[in-house]
Amino acid sequence: MSFFGAILQPVVNHVIPAQLQISCLVAMRRLYAGSLSYDTTEEEIKELFESYGEITSLTMSYDVEKKHHKGFAFVEYATAEAAALALKKLKGVTLNDRRMKLGRPQAALRYQTLLAQLEMDGRASARVYLGNLPKDVSLEKIESVCRQFGGLKSLCKDSQRSAFVEFDSLVAAELIQRRGQKVTLCGNEISIGQVITPLGLPIPRGSSFNNTSSNSARKQAHKRKRSCTEIVKNPLVDCPLNKKIKV
Repeated sequence: MSFFGAILQPVVNHVIPAQLQISCLVAMRRLYAGSLSYDTTEEEIKELFESYGEITSLTMSYDVEKKHHKGFAFVEYATAEAAALALKKLKGVTLNDRRMKLGRPQAALRYQTLLAQLEMDGRASARVYLGNLPKDVSLEKIESVCRQFGGLKSLCKDSQRSAFVEFDSLVAAELIQRRGQKVTLCGNEISIGQVITPLGLPIPRGSSFNNTSSNSARKQAHKRKRSCTEIVKNPLVDCPLNKKIKV
């Protein structure tokens, strides 16, 4: 059976090869936005989508003869969690008097079965993704908001404006997700979604990761894995990605 053929087979006993999980999650970071008005600009798309997480790339194809874009764009996030949240919240949204068509690129469809498995595993955990955080907000302020819903086991800033939180109970994680964007921090409505990425899985942010990855990409992945592992030892340590954390 081919590598991609295996993706479509049911996952047995929840044992999923790490490389397969990485390939799936990298593919799921990208979204397709279609049926866009020709008046819509890249800046407007960025402003609409960045409420759900850090955007690493925004691509629009332009028609040189007609001197405008072709009515669609590809948005790539730093994490699969941000993309999943945007897909959920922005479906059917109207932008410049046009109802935007939002979905995953064709290349990601081969991973749907595996994604469903990862999402199911994520729902069974007490981990939550937070987006649209105020820039450079402290871990202490994030902690104070999260503790309104229950005790915390770990808190890790994924970027300047996003974080992963692990509660000490599934009830607390479900409660904060039910509140949705009614949760605010320093005036910002926080975007809240479930975690898809398994704890400690090494995924380089903002770059593709596949079987032909370079040695430097593998080194970045190794550093990411160490960061995610060490954060558990000291739950409230900031964890800039790809940097060693002293605990």
